[in-house]
Amino acid sequence: MNELTCPCFMKTDLELAVDKLSFLEENYSCMNFPEYLKTLPKHELLCCLCLIDVVILSIKQKRYTCTITELIRLYECRENIILVIFVKYKFHPRL
Repeated sequence: MNELTCPCFMKTDLELAVDKLSFLEENYSCMNFPEYLKTLPKHELLCCLCLIDVVILSIKQKRYTCTITELIRLYECRENIILVIFVKYKFHPRL
């Protein structure tokens, strides 16, 4: 998701969180349970994708740091979400 300007409270809280990965894990099960993704409606999947992109953007802008293992996990989760969106909804999110 290239446009990270939505007025979402979850996104705002994530941007303000000190430990962004813990915040994601506490509020979105997609980080821990990939099978959970298949049960989510499209708008929830897009929301989760947006939140992951917020964390990745924070890392790119050097406002948040994590281990390489955590970064790989973020990208794997992002990839899984995109795959579920594409397969389940025949929808290609703007990447």
